[in-house]
Amino acid sequence: MLCDMLKQAKFCAGRKKSEFYSESMDVLGQIINDQRLGPSPEQIVRIESWTTPTNKKQLLEFLGVVNYISQFIPHMASITGTLT
Repeated sequence: MLCDMLKQAKFCAGRKKSEFYSESMDVLGQIINDQRLGPSPEQIVRIESWTTPTNKKQLLEFLGVVNYISQFIPHMASITGTLT
């Protein structure tokens, strides 16, 4: 049924890149499952292991990465406010 609908809509999907009936999936660094949407563990490890920025460029790189998952961190603006 689903494959017929995709075919009718002229939607092409490769078998190697397709996964059906999965309990969770990683999409652009975010984990999606039936209970929640959240950052992938790799993103959290990346932020936790980030070295302390020593110049403006490094600080902006760090804030860019943190901003990507800011929707999952309560009060993110107040936490990074002094850095910006």
